[in-house]
Amino acid sequence: MSIYHLSPNGDDTLNDGLSEGTPKRTFAALAQTWGDTFPAGHSVLWQRGTSYHDDPVMLWGGDPERPLKLGSYGDGESPVLHSAGGPAIEIYGAGGLEVRDLEVTGDGVTVCGGVIWANLHPGFDGPARHVLLERLTASGYGLGGIVATTGGQPVHGLVLRDLHVHHNAVGLKVGHGDARVRNMVGVLIERVLAEDNDWVPLIDDSGYGVEISGLVDSQVRNCTALRNGAVSDNPGHGGIILHYCDRTDVVSCRAVGNTTPTHPDGQGLCLLSCRDCRILDSLSVANGIGGCSLRSEFQPDTGPNKVEWPSERCIVRGCTDLGSVICLHIHGAVRDSDVTHNYFTTATKTADDYREVVDISTNLVDDSDPSKGRMEGVRDVRLYANQFRALGNAVLMGLDGIETLGGLEFANHLGMAN
Repeated sequence: MSIYHLSPNGDDTLNDGLSEGTPKRTFAALAQTWGDTFPAGHSVLWQRGTSYHDDPVMLWGGDPERPLKLGSYGDGESPVLHSAGGPAIEIYGAGGLEVRDLEVTGDGVTVCGGVIWANLHPGFDGPARHVLLERLTASGYGLGGIVATTGGQPVHGLVLRDLHVHHNAVGLKVGHGDARVRNMVGVLIERVLAEDNDWVPLIDDSGYGVEISGLVDSQVRNCTALRNGAVSDNPGHGGIILHYCDRTDVVSCRAVGNTTPTHPDGQGLCLLSCRDCRILDSLSVANGIGGCSLRSEFQPDTGPNKVEWPSERCIVRGCTDLGSVICLHIHGAVRDSDVTHNYFTTATKTADDYREVVDISTNLVDDSDPSKGRMEGVRDVRLYANQFRALGNAVLMGLDGIETLGGLEFANHLGMAN
């Protein structure tokens, strides 16, 4: 197992790259000795305090028992890998990968990821293990700053931590290519700062800070999403969004200012079509329709073949929302879930700029109209021991028809702020 060194002052012809004193200049020259498949157990290190232009890393392979390591050496700031027209780092395989202490920057236009790890080829990749991405910065990519995805094969033990993703279409994007497939098990995402990621044309799910799907028995901890989707003033944006996850917790996270004045539907912290998931001890400030959200997805929008995927047995506990357009949003087929010991208030807004504290929407459709299809509503959701405080004319929405919601319990402290 060898350690290779890269430096802008290196020499691709004379140097072997095996020491800091004999670095190669480009990754392309180094990769010529390997072919497309990277050698398991080797390390590739870029010199700190330097930058590299249009010298992308693209490899196939992976051995979880002998991981390939990409990193840095020397003193100074993390090496910067600039890439125009494509990813800076793109690796396909069954795991066995550690990437740390690098910064990647794109051209701000090309629809691609900055750092991509993908397990997409069942006949080649196999189930994936041992993938670690940490202490990375990514900006300027028209898909996702950092992307970790899989196809039909399961992924076990993916770790993403200490990441800074900004000015991308999506900051951090994790999950199966088909969001409804839940096969990324034991994932840990922690200490991610996602800020100023924004909506871009042709990318439906852009404008999100952290977008996650398909996790099972996983944790998202101590992550922060700031001002995502707040510049372009287009719909489709949010802070930290989980869809189609099972038994996954969002703990001690923060979402601030993920909305726009014209399209105030940016969500702060959201569970969408999740099962047995929790949002715990987290903070939402000045987001859009749903500082804290429990929701279900449905497709298509109309017609007899409409299908809805419920959120079931979810919990929102110990959270605070200050001044979002709607502090608590429960929408669609949300079942057997608890919202408890939270504090929701519009107190950061003026009386003339009122906001709803809570909106519960049933999405019920008449079975007798086949053109509309069938959608389920909120059922057996318990709201208790919460505090709701509001300015002047702020209101509680969606509660007039409690009898139609089926088992909704609402026992909280309601307060009005002067």
